[in-house]
Amino acid sequence: MKSKVYGATLGFTEQLGKLTFGQTYTGQRVRDDLNPTTKLDMDSLVLNLGGNIGASFGLAATGSYTKTKGPSGTGTTDLGVLSLAPFWTIQKAHITVMPRLSYTRTYNDAGTADNRIEQYQLTLQWNPAWLNSLMAFQGTAEWNRGKDTLALAPIPHETRYFFNIALRWGGGRGGLNQAYAGPGPGVGSMSSPPMPGSPSNGGIGL
Repeated sequence: MKSKVYGATLGFTEQLGKLTFGQTYTGQRVRDDLNPTTKLDMDSLVLNLGGNIGASFGLAATGSYTKTKGPSGTGTTDLGVLSLAPFWTIQKAHITVMPRLSYTRTYNDAGTADNRIEQYQLTLQWNPAWLNSLMAFQGTAEWNRGKDTLALAPIPHETRYFFNIALRWGGGRGGLNQAYAGPGPGVGSMSSPPMPGSPSNGGIGL
């Protein structure tokens, strides 16, 4: 018998005032009678809440939970991720302030994983009016700390700093605010948020 993979995804979206609330369920099953070690049951639920609350305020929040059950002896792994990322734009100064908090918890009942990661990030973005929206500057400070019960030594705290400059073709197009949600299931690290005018938005990132 050949290996078979079954999967399904179900999603819903509701509008809660000015905020959008989304729910996505993903399930996957892997079966192979000749190779039982490939057996896998995975269920994941992701909740997203985000949108502009006012002219200068916005919010992006994500919560996800993934349960993965492998072959006999490997146990069941639970992964939970919470992320909160409000943003505030100071219109007169053309500055956007984007703090971000993230918490990740991983646990395996067979004793192969038991850790948690906290991540704190602050991003300041400046889009000066005298450059006619052709250029944007972004600075980010990030601080991470974690705890691994199974590790022989403590996980060292980590501090990282980023600075980006983005050039945008067609100045004045597109919004200044960039809302960003937390990492999805299985993603344990936080990266620098996108800038308006980055390659994904039709510009050139430096």
